[in-house]
Amino acid sequence: MQLKVKEQEEVIKSNYEVINIYKENNLQLQNNQQEAKNQIQEMYGQLLGVSNKATTYFIIAIAVTIILVLFVVLVATGNLKF
Repeated sequence: MQLKVKEQEEVIKSNYEVINIYKENNLQLQNNQQEAKNQIQEMYGQLLGVSNKATTYFIIAIAVTIILVLFVVLVATGNLKF
């Protein structure tokens, strides 16, 4: 009888150890998941910053191109002389 009780105690102890390991792993997984979410949000913010700069440079490039084309047209037509 005492042997059965000891066996059951060992099984219970083993089950508690498994549960504790599961809890630790689950907590670590949740921490990793939150860290990944934070990194994704940070990278998305950086992407928006780069995208805004690229858009600004693109608009500036278009404006400069238009100005240069107008300058060439004015010089070619003789309306602008040096």
